Amino acid sequence: MMTSSRIVATLAVVCTMLSPGTALGQSKKVDWNIVNQEVLENFTSLIKIDSSNPPGNETEVAKRLQAILQKEGIESQLVGAEPNRLSLIARIKGDGSKKPILVLGHTDVVGVQKEKWTEDPFGAKLVDGFIWGRGTIDDKSVVTGALMSMILLKRNHVPLTRDVIFVAEAGEEGGSPNRTFGISYIVDHNYPDVDAEYCITEGGNFYSEKGKVGYQLVQVSEKEGRGVKLVANGIAGHGSMPRLDNSIVHLSAAVAKVGAWQPPMELTPVTKMFIDGMQKVTPPDEAVRYRDLSDPAKTQAAQDWFRANDIRMNSTIRTSISPNIIAGGFRSNVIPSEATATLDIRAIPGEDMAKILQSMKHLINDPEVKIVTPPKWPAETPSSSVDTELYKALTTIQAKDYPGAITIPGMSTGGTDMKPLRAHGQQCYGIGPETPKEDLVTHAMHSDNERIKETALYDFVRYEYDVVEAMAAKK
Repeated sequence: MMTSSRIVATLAVVCTMLSPGTALGQSKKVDWNIVNQEVLENFTSLIKIDSSNPPGNETEVAKRLQAILQKEGIESQLVGAEPNRLSLIARIKGDGSKKPILVLGHTDVVGVQKEKWTEDPFGAKLVDGFIWGRGTIDDKSVVTGALMSMILLKRNHVPLTRDVIFVAEAGEEGGSPNRTFGISYIVDHNYPDVDAEYCITEGGNFYSEKGKVGYQLVQVSEKEGRGVKLVANGIAGHGSMPRLDNSIVHLSAAVAKVGAWQPPMELTPVTKMFIDGMQKVTPPDEAVRYRDLSDPAKTQAAQDWFRANDIRMNSTIRTSISPNIIAGGFRSNVIPSEATATLDIRAIPGEDMAKILQSMKHLINDPEVKIVTPPKWPAETPSSSVDTELYKALTTIQAKDYPGAITIPGMSTGGTDMKPLRAHGQQCYGIGPETPKEDLVTHAMHSDNERIKETALYDFVRYEYDVVEAMAAKK
């Protein structure tokens, strides 16, 4: 039952949201002090749903979102071939003078080890100004931002030049090998429902230190997955009679060499823009390291520093190789005839993989170890442009909502679900809420004790709404 205070709050929301004026001024017509309570209620209700992947159970989240949208008169559909792993697609129609904008978020989260958490990972408890729970950063804050954008546009009767599409997708944390759910299913079966000129989703963040936001990282590019296997073969035998051709011994030596090797540094145009931006927002002693990367006399020392102290930046400036799985043997007293290692290779866009593999073969220098590639790697997808209406809106709205900060384009070292959308020609940009520097290791995405600052949630939801409204509202 709706309480009297809730009725008053709801009426206040309606009364304070007037018809839109200019796009950049729309947020001033929203009483965010009232709307933020609704943001908190919707956000915490999503966190309390355990959608750990595996198994996912994203349908429960999708149905919760569908019920919220239905109350606002926004129709939606649930799609997917697996009943427990459905995604939601909703749309608010514009006048069609511009192609749609897509706001995307994923409803699954990575699993938890509850015994390692200070608070219940699905309790959404507010403690000392932070909301604790799995998915608070990755990715239910972004889902909430997209949800509230839809609600406020509809509730305000904002006239639109383009359709606004909301997708809450299953299966981002691990994907769908059989393409029966998530973004792969949507692209295969429902692409006309999500076809858009622009897309915004996770992939970036605002970064703060001591309470001050310094910059926004907008993801415009990502590395390419180019995994391979190392396979060593020998002759099986009794463990009591060691062999020189023991496959595990050969494989171990090869893995050690590959693990210590770094392909040469390659600075893409996006990475160069990122390095230039970081020189503007970091203290002088840190900025010099970014600058030294381009100085032939100092670059090696700078690269060595990043390798030892900043693994994300080290991966950003080169194709990276990480041995992640080793398999071999089935009994302690049997010498195995085969041993394998799976290498997670994240290639810089435009990387010459034939050259990388040839260098790796030369490095291993063992005829008993073969490099096995898949039959075909996915096609490389283009980076999104920083010279578009949406990227300009991201920077303009950032300057208004986060004054004193700057926006920097960047490349993610991992993959996102923007890849298949970019392959269809969509200009996609990754954004995200504020992450304090002191939370980057102990409280960030995928960590035990993941959490988000309460005010950061409100600020981000407002920012995403302002961007969507600026892109879609009639001027």
